Amino acid sequence: MRGTAAIAVVLYHLGALLYPIQLAERGYLAVDFFFVLSGFIVAYAYEERLEKGLSRFDFFLIRLIRFYPLYIVGLLIALIKALAQISIGDAQSMDVGGLLATVLLAIGFLPSPFGRLDELFPLNVAAWSLFLELTVNIAYAIARPRLSNICILAILIVSGSMLTWEAFHSTSLMGGAFWSEWWTGIFRVTFSFFMGVLLYRKRADLLRHLPNVTSWMLLSCLAALLAARIPTAFSAWYDLIFIVLLSPALVMLGAKTGNHNRGFTYLGLISYPLYVIHEPIAIASRQASQMTGIPPVAFAVMVGVALACATPTLVYFIDLPARRWLTAHLIGRRPLRVRIESSARL
Repeated sequence: MRGTAAIAVVLYHLGALLYPIQLAERGYLAVDFFFVLSGFIVAYAYEERLEKGLSRFDFFLIRLIRFYPLYIVGLLIALIKALAQISIGDAQSMDVGGLLATVLLAIGFLPSPFGRLDELFPLNVAAWSLFLELTVNIAYAIARPRLSNICILAILIVSGSMLTWEAFHSTSLMGGAFWSEWWTGIFRVTFSFFMGVLLYRKRADLLRHLPNVTSWMLLSCLAALLAARIPTAFSAWYDLIFIVLLSPALVMLGAKTGNHNRGFTYLGLISYPLYVIHEPIAIASRQASQMTGIPPVAFAVMVGVALACATPTLVYFIDLPARRWLTAHLIGRRPLRVRIESSARL
């Protein structure tokens, strides 16, 4: 399902290129699905290891290594786009000083206040969710010794209440990418990640009561939910229902169903590179379409072909080798093979 969710995010952002055509109107909710899945997988992979003595610093390094190689690739692509904008005098380009400061902050995986449109990560906007996910991972590792199920329930009640409050006062719950709405992102990642942790802890009881469904049924259901067209008056409430109920349910059904299809496993493996590089490519394509007069549909097709070619190359020739090398040299052990395969199956 990770692959389906990543494709939905790409289609959602391509909507800006194809406007008024929107292929995945609720594609931004895939981020909340990723957060739940992250909580479940992190608890599965590291909760017992943390209890047995894995240091918080090593845990941080493991999680940073998981994100960083392809995050840097996305940053480089975005930097090339930004330099091209400056060279042609694009009115939307950043000034050189702001760009330099933003690059230095981005190398440290930190948000920047120098974006022209108030983005947390002006060069690669999608990085906001990676930053918040890494942040909540660190909070989980620090709090884990005292993180009882009661504590998690309290966290869910508080963050869920804030999301409900936001639903009353907004037309959607897609906030998080901009400084003016950063707190919405905090509550989204907090609720969904810790929901994933709780689902993992209670999995034995929950799985007994869930029906058996096929992988195709789950993928179709997730795709339909992310493509749904909802009237504006009900949009925020649909988002809330997806975040609070539907996304956790899909994760648990996926955990029960499993996946032994190599195609689905492959989609899971390419989901992260697809997510982390698509945004700067999509934005550059939109601007190129406006400058050249080439139909947006043609650029959308080119983006799709470029991503289809680039993502497997990035996985097998950059991401996996870089992560193994960094793990061997910074941590001194190689736990990646099993973890990569198991997380790719959901």
